[in-house]
Amino acid sequence: MGIFGSAVILGLGPASEWLVWPIPALLSPFAAVFYPLSSLPGWMRFIAHMLPASYVFEGLRALVATGRVSPGDLLWAVRWQWCTFCSPPATSSARSSMPCETGSWRGMRPRA
Repeated sequence: MGIFGSAVILGLGPASEWLVWPIPALLSPFAAVFYPLSSLPGWMRFIAHMLPASYVFEGLRALVATGRVSPGDLLWAVRWQWCTFCSPPATSSARSSMPCETGSWRGMRPRA
């Protein structure tokens, strides 16, 4: 989320910050921040299982309720987080070298 937000701001300029700020608010219902995943409709649960934060919040909820955490869920969250951490640098390496070559994120020359 942070890398995506930074890319939007760097690519479109500081005026695009208003596009990035609502992202956490839009994702929080899917991350099971306020209520368990079991209370979500099926289509929302499907999206929630793609977010590493949902496994973390469900694990903390289980820890408070039962005193135990599922190692499988914790391992799944670590795997998802690792995938989301490693994929942006791999896909944006060509994009990140452009400012060094052109002097601008969008290929335009800086003002003199």
